[in-house]
Amino acid sequence: MNTIDQALKISSFVGEYEIVGNGCAPSLIDMPLKLKINDLTFEFNFISDSDNKETKVTKRNVDGKVGIFDLINFDNPLGTGALTPWHIGTISGRKLYISFWIWTPSSNDGKRIIDWTLMLDQIK
Repeated sequence: MNTIDQALKISSFVGEYEIVGNGCAPSLIDMPLKLKINDLTFEFNFISDSDNKETKVTKRNVDGKVGIFDLINFDNPLGTGALTPWHIGTISGRKLYISFWIWTPSSNDGKRIIDWTLMLDQIK
């Protein structure tokens, strides 16, 4: 049988985390990244604070189904992000995590590139 005709099931893992989605997306000032996973929505907003140059993330939850990440001073053209998985919710009894890296080739225009990965903990 020709292997091209067979369907492959590929699973990816990082340590104990199962990768369930990943992507790379552009983001503009008026077009933040939004991820929808089943009935959950996650939005990434970029804020520049000229008074305080510290890079930080604030996370807000809206009615348990919407998570908003305010990414403050993510303006580095070489990239800034969270490579260690962050717990952001639960789906079907499994913990959902995200990691991301953001490049800002043009902070004056608010243009960014977001590389993101969604992971679930292992089934016990």
